[in-house]
Amino acid sequence: MDDKKDLLNDEDRQYELERIEQEKAAIEEEKRRKEQEAEERKEYEKKLQEEHLELVKLKNGAITDSDIIKEVHEEKIELHGMAWVKNFWWHNKYIILLVLFFVAVFAYITYDTLSRTDPDMQIIMTCNNGLINRTDELEDLFEEYCEDLNGDGEVYVQVIEAPITSDVTDYTTTEKYQSVIQANLQTADIIFFVSDEAILSDESGVAEAFADLTEYYDSELVDENGLHLTGEYVQKKLKWESNFPDDMYIAMREPVKTLKDSKSEMQENFDTAKEIMDQLVEDFTTHYEEETSN
Repeated sequence: MDDKKDLLNDEDRQYELERIEQEKAAIEEEKRRKEQEAEERKEYEKKLQEEHLELVKLKNGAITDSDIIKEVHEEKIELHGMAWVKNFWWHNKYIILLVLFFVAVFAYITYDTLSRTDPDMQIIMTCNNGLINRTDELEDLFEEYCEDLNGDGEVYVQVIEAPITSDVTDYTTTEKYQSVIQANLQTADIIFFVSDEAILSDESGVAEAFADLTEYYDSELVDENGLHLTGEYVQKKLKWESNFPDDMYIAMREPVKTLKDSKSEMQENFDTAKEIMDQLVEDFTTHYEEETSN
């Protein structure tokens, strides 16, 4: 039998030998790396244990200082200009936005409070005949005869709208206006009511609250309902010269003790309001007599 023929030539044999050596070297390198990692891990765990023991000693007071545990101070970076602004905004933007919101709310409330004009007098208007569309004119009419009672340098009469009717079609709105009337009848603040005959009748439930002005005035415009709003002069004042209703009156509440205030407090308000009514009666009567005498 012939000798076995060598299947690899010299070049291939050399390549295989080099590859085997490289694999052995790689295996050895991996082994050394793992051994190094294991050693480093062991050293790290040992360091953690030493630091833990040192920390326990520091906490228990066994030692006051440690070379193992040292406080690390980060280098403080100082920012200036826009860099500081951007950094501050980034870390505090939500707080800044919240503060700005509350500042805006506070500023609005403050402005609204300071700019609001307190009325020198309030009157309640219960007519359900279109007068609600002329509340500005009604306020202007009363302001002609009112003084600066609160001393703020301005004369302002406020009309509180509470139109009600016996012909109820909207119970919710009617109940709301009736609540406004009843609530104000429990205080001594408002004396004047501008109403019509339906509201001032006994059926309205509030007629007993009003004074009989015939006890104070001898005028053809004053009857048991109050001062009758009629005539061309009144119509011009209210800018209502066509289809003007002829059943409206200015009434005044009789001074009584209310749920909230005493009779003397209401009497004081009544006396102030009566000074205005004196002028209204005199002025309206004079103009009405001139109109009817022609």
